[in-house]
Amino acid sequence: MKTQFLILITLFITVQSCQQPKEIVRETVVVSDRSQQTGGTDQVGGGNGIDGIPLDAFIQDVQKNSGYKNKIEPLIQKLSISFPQLAADMYHLSHQRDWYFVPGKLESISQNILGTYAPTDQIALQDTNKIWIDKNQFNVMSEDNQAVLILHELIMGVRLMQHKHKQDQCIAKAAILLFSENGAEKYSKEKTFCRNTYPMIEGTVNEKFDPKAINYDKIRRVVSILIQDEIDISEIKAIFKNYKIREYED
Repeated sequence: MKTQFLILITLFITVQSCQQPKEIVRETVVVSDRSQQTGGTDQVGGGNGIDGIPLDAFIQDVQKNSGYKNKIEPLIQKLSISFPQLAADMYHLSHQRDWYFVPGKLESISQNILGTYAPTDQIALQDTNKIWIDKNQFNVMSEDNQAVLILHELIMGVRLMQHKHKQDQCIAKAAILLFSENGAEKYSKEKTFCRNTYPMIEGTVNEKFDPKAINYDKIRRVVSILIQDEIDISEIKAIFKNYKIREYED
């Protein structure tokens, strides 16, 4: 018996050649070819799993990945000085999102959507709450390539931050405090403030999803810059501003 689970995929479509690409969010059913198990007694609140393993068990701390420890953590530290808002977002997405490493193929996004001219494997997908990674493909990647994939998902997550509720945005901004003296204590207090001030239900992505252009090429461009030894922060900031990847307060 196959188990279906729903995720959101951020896509863009061009309506006419003279128009800007418009962003849409759609629900997509992702189905593994493997035999899957379901729990529960109805179709509303049943537990779900893959190969007899509950989906909850596939959530992993991405910070424990060696590529993250050796590549992403030092990058966040470097950005904490030159681009602290981005560093805070990356920390926030690493710690406040559920990262699912599942043993199955993910639905592919069209090459036309991605702007690629070669066949590609769909190794990861995400929405505003979760990142899904095909662990079968991920596990055979080198540490460096695992870090690049994680970084790509982080930058795409940054792009989606503007569609999150105010509590999540507040907590993300509070992560900047971690880069200061006694930062952990300040961050903990600010998180409490955010949770008390902004109810989770307020401003969720399901209410109003502002149709802005998304540019996968520019996401990849940012990643390509960030993996270099010498990072051109001015170019990254220009891409963020010009293509509205993420609008930060001055």
